[in-house]
Amino acid sequence: MLILLLELFVSLAFIILGADWMTKGASAIAINMKIKPFIVGLTIVAMGTSAPELCVSLSSAIESATSNNPGLGDIAIGNVVGSNIFNNLLIVGCVALIAPLSVKKSTVKRDIPITVFASVLLLLMLLDAKLSWWEGAILLALFVAYMAITIKNAKNGEPVDTEDIKPMKSWKAISLIIVGLAILIYSSDLFVDFASEIAKALDVSEKIIGLTIVGCGTSAPELATSIMAARKGEGEMAIGNVIGSNIFNIFMIIGASGVIQELEGLTVNTFDLGVLIVAALLFLVFSFTKYKIERWEGVVMLAVCIGYISFLIASN
Repeated sequence: MLILLLELFVSLAFIILGADWMTKGASAIAINMKIKPFIVGLTIVAMGTSAPELCVSLSSAIESATSNNPGLGDIAIGNVVGSNIFNNLLIVGCVALIAPLSVKKSTVKRDIPITVFASVLLLLMLLDAKLSWWEGAILLALFVAYMAITIKNAKNGEPVDTEDIKPMKSWKAISLIIVGLAILIYSSDLFVDFASEIAKALDVSEKIIGLTIVGCGTSAPELATSIMAARKGEGEMAIGNVIGSNIFNIFMIIGASGVIQELEGLTVNTFDLGVLIVAALLFLVFSFTKYKIERWEGVVMLAVCIGYISFLIASN
């Protein structure tokens, strides 16, 4: 078991490394092609921290079909549900403990409600314990619409952080993309296999593994990015990172997973999805009060997160 866990976290480390290299290379290529930096920041860089979730979920969906193991579909969905729960409760809670988080009015009135809407929509789609290709297509269409609106707002003056985009020679950038993508795909495939083996060894469902170990593990880039932003006094960037990841996870990742392979026999139930909605609502309510998330509110979010994980373990 210890060897399996070690292999799981080593593969996760390579997933994060591959995502980082691919994002840096793609960003540099885009800048070299004279694409406006703010568009690169809103698309390639913003999606970079969600690349682990994307590859793990897609790998799970594909392997679910090829191996005739419907349980892997639970890893694909559980990965996103668990990741978003950790984003809303663990990451925001930890960041708020470091320093109270100020939230822009536009974020509270537009972006956070979209995360609530996305969570409710996902619950409705999964009531029949499956995700069809057309439901996935709807989620992908919503993602495209959201990105179009976000880019339009950025053009009208909303600032977008692009300071981490470094100039790079094209040959080096292309090499980073190729090597990073190869590492990302191979490591994601190994990660899903190890997660499935751990579920069998512990005699727990793939859903539990997806919601906990996989969900928390693939949220590591968001956690690290948000904590570093908070320590620099850039709380709004930390909030934006969480919101962007939440929306990307549901609309893009689950949408793409459903289009590539219809997922059936899912055991991620209304309780798990209800916790996801509660987490999004807590994020909204705490942000709405004085447009700031206080330390005590961060403690509440962390307590709810710990309570949920404890319940999953106890109920298995």
